[in-house]
Amino acid sequence: MSRLLASYGFDVVHNIPLIATQVAALDASRFDVMLVDRPETGTPLAPHLAGILAKWQGPLLYNDSTATESSLHRANPDFGRVLSRQLTSLADSIHTCNTRIKL
Repeated sequence: MSRLLASYGFDVVHNIPLIATQVAALDASRFDVMLVDRPETGTPLAPHLAGILAKWQGPLLYNDSTATESSLHRANPDFGRVLSRQLTSLADSIHTCNTRIKL
């Protein structure tokens, strides 16, 4: 995912696992958008982590990691373009409000 985003001109600042202590240590003012890549189905987020993300003070994009993996394996050119457009739009929204988008 990091290489894909870099190929569209994004600087990936952090790439961390979804662990509450690591997410809580992030400073939303240090980057434009948080991308949370996780399966659409499966186990829900741990309550503490879900609470941290619910209170996140910056743009937050949830992405289905199953669709990501499938699209990357098939070299789907539209996937990167669509994700890039969504991230750019969300980053641009930082001046108007905190927004959450679920793909």
